[in-house]
Amino acid sequence: MGDYRSFQVTLISASNLLDVRIFGEMKVYAKVSMSRNPSKTKWKTPVDMRNMTNPRWNCQIQYIIPEETLRQVGNGDMLLVKLWCKRFILPNKYVGEVSIPLNRLFAEARACENVVYDVLRNDAEGTYGTLNLSYRFGEVSRNIDVPVLSQSNTPRDPPGPRQSNTTRGYGLGRPQNFVIVLGAIADGVQIWNSLFPNAEELYQMVYGG
Repeated sequence: MGDYRSFQVTLISASNLLDVRIFGEMKVYAKVSMSRNPSKTKWKTPVDMRNMTNPRWNCQIQYIIPEETLRQVGNGDMLLVKLWCKRFILPNKYVGEVSIPLNRLFAEARACENVVYDVLRNDAEGTYGTLNLSYRFGEVSRNIDVPVLSQSNTPRDPPGPRQSNTTRGYGLGRPQNFVIVLGAIADGVQIWNSLFPNAEELYQMVYGG
C-alpha cells in the first residue's frame, strides 16, 4: 500500500523537426513511455499525415505514479518521448527524442500548459526541433486499483467479434492494408518525379505525344 498520483500528459505538437526522408513527406508520430518500466507503460500517438516537420497530435495519456517516485532526489523515473517517421515500405525512421525527469516536473509545477522542450538525437549533438506538451499531477490517493497506464485518446478497435483478415474479392486483407498500398504507391510516384522531373517531356519527344 502506498500513495499515488495521477499524471496526465498531453502531447500537443512538435516544430521544426529534422526531415529524415530523402524522398516523400514526413509523417510523424510519438512513442511515449516511462524509463523504469517502458514495456508496460508504452503508448503512441496517431500518425500526423499532413503537417510533415511540424506535426500536431493533441493526444492525452494518463499514468498513475507512486508518490515516492516524485519525491526522489537525483535521477528517478523519466518521461520518454521518441519521435518517429512513418514509412510504408521501409522500416519507420527515428527522428529524435525528449527525456524529462518526473521529479523535476513535479517540483516545478503541479500543472503546466504549453511547455516547450528541445528535441535531441541519440546519435548526434545539437537540437533538432522542439516538442510542445502540457501536464497535470492529481491529488494524492491511496489504493488506486488501476494499471500504471490508465487511458489515452488514441483510437482503439471497438470490442466485438473477431474479424477475418481477408476481404473477399480483393486480397488486400483489412481496409488498413489498402491504405498502406495507396501510401506506398504515392511514395513511389514522388520518388519517380524526384528522379525524373522531365519524364513527360522525354516521352513526348520520343513518341510524339
